[in-house]
Amino acid sequence: MNFFTIIFLLPFLQVGTDFPPIVSEKGGFELVFVEDLELKENLLFQPDNLTRFSFNSDLLVMSSNRPPSVVAYDRQTGYQLFVPGRQGKGPFEYQQIVGVDLGDGRLSVLCLENGLLLFGLNGDGIVQHPSKSPFSKHFSIQDNLLAVQLGFHPEKKFIEIWDLDSEKRLAHLGLGSDDDIWLRSMTHAGGLFFQGQKLVFALADELAVHVYDIKANKQTTHYYANPRYRRYALNASRDQVQEDPMLMINYVLDRSIIANIYPFGDGYVLEIDHRKLEGPFYSELMILNNDFKWIDSIVLEPSFSAVFGENSKAMNDGELLYYKQLSGNQEEGFNHTVSFFEIVNTGR
Repeated sequence: MNFFTIIFLLPFLQVGTDFPPIVSEKGGFELVFVEDLELKENLLFQPDNLTRFSFNSDLLVMSSNRPPSVVAYDRQTGYQLFVPGRQGKGPFEYQQIVGVDLGDGRLSVLCLENGLLLFGLNGDGIVQHPSKSPFSKHFSIQDNLLAVQLGFHPEKKFIEIWDLDSEKRLAHLGLGSDDDIWLRSMTHAGGLFFQGQKLVFALADELAVHVYDIKANKQTTHYYANPRYRRYALNASRDQVQEDPMLMINYVLDRSIIANIYPFGDGYVLEIDHRKLEGPFYSELMILNNDFKWIDSIVLEPSFSAVFGENSKAMNDGELLYYKQLSGNQEEGFNHTVSFFEIVNTGR
């Protein structure tokens, strides 16, 4: 049976051991709870506000900016294994961490000030590349290629691709459908990953998946018509929003936002956050085949989102991560638990 594991970071003490499987609309897939993993505190206090995660079969790595820290855990036991780098401005040190990524047999940490830091899977520093942009929000790395998704750019060029060997920028893509360029920093980017010499990505403000061929310098876009998806223009100027911030808050909280795009078996999963001012939030996992055709959806009702959170914080090979600290304080540390799920292909 083909299956694919999604990891959610449990936002409350309620654990999903009796959470019933969620069947997709067409019955071809199920979201099934597997197990919980408590992240244990044996090397240093758990930081607050975990923001980025990545994992493989052996490691689970998280980062926080309160305080700036990166910690690697044993995937099976939850014990802390090593702490790569440290807070600071020197070599292999970090301040504002954009994200972490496990891939190519190394751990990558992107920092706004100190750039891209590459560590071995024992925590030792390998190489450091200068910072590419002060507006980075998400990134993906493959061999010598780095793709950065920006939270803001004055010309609406939200994707940059770099050759790390030559430190040369290979592409600066002017994409997106924001009605006002300054809005993007108010939402979150929609995710990106390399697939060979192609970059697959989504943007928060449009129901679409983009595929950029790096060698051919050619982009293909796949659009979708989903009746649950809600988007409208913000009919207010910058001055009006600054005078009345609720205009922006209501706009962000009353629409659908693309949270992430990630690989899933031979296809892909596009995650959407559906938000309504008059009702509870819920999310959706749109399942796409290898031609990016929408074939099914797992709709996560408000009862699920109330327990496991609204949207993923990172992706790795088709896996999602959600976060909410469980308990604790700065003096004694914080406790966290991860809950594992599988999306199972039912064969129907």
